[in-house]
Amino acid sequence: MHSLVGMYAINQSLSSEEQTLAEIRSLYTQKNYEECITEAGIFSSNNVVRSVEAQNLLNSCLLSNYIQDEVPQTRQQLAETLDRISPIVVEVTGDEVMVNYDTSNKPDFSSEDAREFTALFMQMFKGNEKYALESKYTDFDRLITRTRSDNQQAILTAQDWEAFVQGEQSEASHKQLLDRIQLIDY
Repeated sequence: MHSLVGMYAINQSLSSEEQTLAEIRSLYTQKNYEECITEAGIFSSNNVVRSVEAQNLLNSCLLSNYIQDEVPQTRQQLAETLDRISPIVVEVTGDEVMVNYDTSNKPDFSSEDAREFTALFMQMFKGNEKYALESKYTDFDRLITRTRSDNQQAILTAQDWEAFVQGEQSEASHKQLLDRIQLIDY
């Protein structure tokens, strides 16, 4: 009988954690990043899977808030573009960040645009001293961007980005960087 009470307490604890994670996911989906950041930041669990999910949600909320709210406030030249494409960080794992954005308002969207947006997001996260952009998040090896309407995915590695940033950052090296961005239809 004693073990049944213990099992009931464990199940109640697990369902409470699952419910809290569901609420954090909902805040993220509703783009309520401030509250998502707060709730994910205080989430605690002895379950590794739940802890990792909460950390990934926290990072996704932080980066989505950054590219949707903070950057447009400090970089007016990017505000209109970011507002038009509505980027959202959909996944942050140990080695990659994935960003989705909307191209439905840009009927002439091209593969060159996909490469430019990917480089722009990488610059926002990893930083670029030449343009006085501090790094916001550097703990990833590759950035994956996906369009919501064109079924196109672009991949830029942190190694290629670092080579570009450490180099001369000329028009020619920018073109080389764009050429290194892998495009895939999905």
